[in-house]
Amino acid sequence: MRTTNGGNGNRDGRGNGSKNIAHLVTEYRGIYNRIATQTGVDPSYVSRIARGERTNTQVESALAKEIARLHQLSTRFVGR
Repeated sequence: MRTTNGGNGNRDGRGNGSKNIAHLVTEYRGIYNRIATQTGVDPSYVSRIARGERTNTQVESALAKEIARLHQLSTRFVGR
C-alpha cells in the first residue's frame, strides 16, 4: 500500500526529498505576498524592508515569524 508521503512509511515529512524541497521552495517563494496580505502593505514594500531599505516593526515582526516557521519546516524535512 502506498502512503501519501511517497510510500516510505514515514508520515513526518522526511524521506520524500524532491517533494519536500519543492514544497519548501513554494513556501519561500510566497513569503512576501503572505506578509503583505497579513500586514496590509504591498509585497514590494515587504521586499524593501527585508533588504533593509525601509523599516516597519509590524512587517519586520511578521517576517521574523514566517522565516522561523519556514526554518522549522525545513529542519523537519531535511532532518537537521
